Amino acid sequence: MTPVGLSFTSSMLDWTILGRFTGFRLGEYGQSTQQAIDFHETPSGNKIMKAFCRNDFAFFDKHGRRVSDPVNKEDLVHSVTITWRVQKNRRNGQKISWVANPSSPKLCPVKAAIRIYDRSIRLGLKSNQPMGAYLNEKKKRCYITGSKVRGLFRAIAKDIYPDITDAELSKFSAHMIRVTACVILQIADKPEHFIKTRLRWEGDSYKTYLRNTSVLAYKHLDANKESDLALAAYDLAQNLEAPSTLTQVTPPQLPIESAGTYSDTN
Repeated sequence: MTPVGLSFTSSMLDWTILGRFTGFRLGEYGQSTQQAIDFHETPSGNKIMKAFCRNDFAFFDKHGRRVSDPVNKEDLVHSVTITWRVQKNRRNGQKISWVANPSSPKLCPVKAAIRIYDRSIRLGLKSNQPMGAYLNEKKKRCYITGSKVRGLFRAIAKDIYPDITDAELSKFSAHMIRVTACVILQIADKPEHFIKTRLRWEGDSYKTYLRNTSVLAYKHLDANKESDLALAAYDLAQNLEAPSTLTQVTPPQLPIESAGTYSDTN
């Protein structure tokens, strides 16, 4: 395996690639500060580290057998299973799996997970320490923070959209990873239970992440094709100049209920 980059941008690239599938929250891969580790304290007083460590990532081959050394046996890895020791929905210990995408290796979630795993080893982190880390310009090991992620995403936005306003720029934050994961499933027409199960929502708060996108606009246009054909055929039949040809045209019929209903309260 080619040695992974240890810079902040290299680290965030992999967390973002994997996050498109997992919908990570910042606390699951980042910390409040660059040097201290964040913990969740249970009612009984026990403290649980919030962020993922290597112990939370398990890799398997296509037969479901555990691959204990995913870095040196990358070719055998077919899937990754991630364990959430603690999370917002209180489903602590939840496990979710993802499979490799050989047709798009640069955006493969499993390969990104292996690189994250490998980077933590190269940074000298223990198996129970947070993997969301990098080397800064002074070659000092630091943990990822929300402010660093926000700064990176906004710098990218400015580069892509030179005329972006301050108000628009303010919407770019570390939480974009979770929003993006939700929108990807939305435009793929995945049902509610799929989105909630795969991205770990218990209630309906995921709906606040749904977005108006160009993909949905085109899908809406496509959804109207049958109706357009029916209306076009009806209009054609009504306006034929030769009455004898009218009997040759059988316009498609739409069910009467397709027109919907209307009232002043709608």
